[in-house]
Amino acid sequence: MNAGIFLIFYYLLYFAVIIYLIVSENKKKKRYFSKRQTNTQVAVHDEAHAAEIARAKNRERKALIMCFSIPLALMLLFGISCYSCVNVKLCSFNSYWKSEFVFGDFVCQEKGDNILIAGFSEQGKMKNTIVIPERIRSRKVIAVNDRANRNRAKLFASANLETLYYSDLKFNESFDSFPNLKRIFAGNPNCVIGLVSSEVDIYICEEFYEFYRNQEDESFPSLKRANVMYSMNVSGRADDVLWVSEERYGGLIVNMIPENHYLEGYAFAGWFKDSRCTKPWNFEKDCVPVSAFADEFTPYHQLVLYAKWVKA
Repeated sequence: MNAGIFLIFYYLLYFAVIIYLIVSENKKKKRYFSKRQTNTQVAVHDEAHAAEIARAKNRERKALIMCFSIPLALMLLFGISCYSCVNVKLCSFNSYWKSEFVFGDFVCQEKGDNILIAGFSEQGKMKNTIVIPERIRSRKVIAVNDRANRNRAKLFASANLETLYYSDLKFNESFDSFPNLKRIFAGNPNCVIGLVSSEVDIYICEEFYEFYRNQEDESFPSLKRANVMYSMNVSGRADDVLWVSEERYGGLIVNMIPENHYLEGYAFAGWFKDSRCTKPWNFEKDCVPVSAFADEFTPYHQLVLYAKWVKA
């Protein structure tokens, strides 16, 4: 902002000087011609008189050229500077640049009291499995979105990414930069469906799967049922789904163990096998069960783990 005020002041000063020079030149000319007119020895076709007139006109022409060319050049320079400011990290107008920081696998930006994930860090680009966190530095992650107002597609480019765990967040970036992406585990499929190629498998919980499978007008060949679901255990509806995962039947949960969830006014007290939170789940001992009705070719049983909350 200070640079803009200075530039405006500079323009005003510049035009004031130009106007002063033009007025001074006109006064000079008037004095000169007034003096010459009183001299009866001056003829109409006097060569000196004609040369002086030519020089005066030449000075006027140069002054006019300066009046137009220099401001245009300065305006062009100002435009280039503004463009550079928007697209360079040193720009003071872009508050997102000021707050940008690297946290583990992610490049993050502050937005008020919340966090935006703007891309992957160099560490994140090397991994084949990424979990988009719910909170960073105790602040809520509200979206995957680069708000720095410049084209930084390479910030999300990753040739290594194969598996993405994703909760209920807005994803405003393109999945096209992940050529080897094979599967997405979506807590809320509404945030993912339609944004990725049909070749990418989207794992969702049983309730969402049944809903989309019964759609008459659309086909979702890439949708698959995840056999482990983590529930926030608050509303009892589908919006309670936090994370989903695909685990080996009869084995320990190893692919996805979410960090402690956050609920304002409450403290997280662990994951439980029942919604009343009377039977805790032991990640070191308890195994994913197999449905009694599943055959050996198509086993499916959804394990639901419920979050317990204690009033803070």
